[in-house]
Amino acid sequence: MRRKTSQPQIRHVLSDQQWTSIPVIESEGLWDDGWVGGQARFVVQPPRGATKLHFVGYKPEWLPNLLIHASAAGTEVRRQMLATGNFIVDVPFEVGQTSVEVLTRSEPVFVPSQLWDSAEDRPLSWVFVGFEVHVP
Repeated sequence: MRRKTSQPQIRHVLSDQQWTSIPVIESEGLWDDGWVGGQARFVVQPPRGATKLHFVGYKPEWLPNLLIHASAAGTEVRRQMLATGNFIVDVPFEVGQTSVEVLTRSEPVFVPSQLWDSAEDRPLSWVFVGFEVHVP
């Protein structure tokens, strides 16, 4: 039995600016239901004119403390212990860059079948919500 969580929502950081969701064109470590394991890789293509990029994740309240490391272009862009709820990770990129690769590593991971009565045996860590870009 899977534990249900409320549907995470993207909260826009800069309410006076326009943010648009963009698809992930390639990923590893991301499950179809949005859960992410201990390591993940995402590739996105910012559209022409995009000036800012971030991804949104969600940490349910019943998860223990979660430490996430995120990097882009070989540079760590965030290393933080996360609170419950949505979190946003800004991702630097060069304007005009055709694709951006983001790597994440998080700890701890948990296996639902080891915590409660569940057949779910995937190692999980947090929920991926999506990538957004700002196009002025």
